[in-house]
Amino acid sequence: MGHELRQPLGLAIAGGLILSQVLTLFTTPVIFLAFEGMRESREACTGVNISGPFIRRPIGTLLLTLGVVLAGVLAFLELPVAPLPKVDIPTIQVSANLPGASPATMASTVASPLERHLGTIAGVSEMTSRSTLSSASITLQFDLGRDIDGAARDVQAAIAAARVDLPSTLKSQPTYGKINPAEAPIMILALTSRSRSPDQIYDAVSNIVQQKLLQ
Repeated sequence: MGHELRQPLGLAIAGGLILSQVLTLFTTPVIFLAFEGMRESREACTGVNISGPFIRRPIGTLLLTLGVVLAGVLAFLELPVAPLPKVDIPTIQVSANLPGASPATMASTVASPLERHLGTIAGVSEMTSRSTLSSASITLQFDLGRDIDGAARDVQAAIAAARVDLPSTLKSQPTYGKINPAEAPIMILALTSRSRSPDQIYDAVSNIVQQKLLQ
C-alpha cells in the first residue's frame, strides 16, 4: 500500500526534475545566447554576468545538476509516508432514541427537525443521517479550522432549539459526543467455522490473519 501511494508522488517529482533540467540545460542557454549580443554593451559597462560561468563550464553545470538530482532522489527515498495519515477532523455525532418507532418515523419526526437546526451551524462541511428502529444518529463534520469545543456548544444550542419540533413521545433529550473518524475501522472481517471453537478461531485470527494484514 505504501508503494502505491508513493508512485504518483514519485512520478510528479521525477517529471518535475526532468522538465526543470531540460529548461535549465537547453532552453535557458539558448535564450541567453540569443539575447547576449543585445546585452553586450550593458554587460561591458556593468561587468556582471551571472549566467556566464555556467555557459562556459557545461561540465561543471552538469555535475552540479546531477548532484541536485541525486540529493532529491535520496530525500525522496527517506520521505516518510503513512498509508493512513492521521488527521483529526472535528466531528460530532448526535443520537436520539424513541422506543418502538420505525426507521421511517425516526427519519421524518426526529432526524429531519434535528437536521434543519443543525444545518444552520457555521463551519459544517458534511452532515450524514442514519435512522434505524427506535434510534437515529446524525454525524456532523466541521472544517479543519473549526474549534471542536465551540462546535459542541453550537450543537447543544441547536438541539435545545429543535426540542419544540420533536415529538412529545421523545422522553429523553438527544445526546451528542465528539468522535474521531480516523479511529473507525476500514475493514471488518467475520470468520466462522464448523470444526473450530470460538477460542480456536480467535487464536487463528490473532496469530495468522492479523500478522498477514500487518505485513
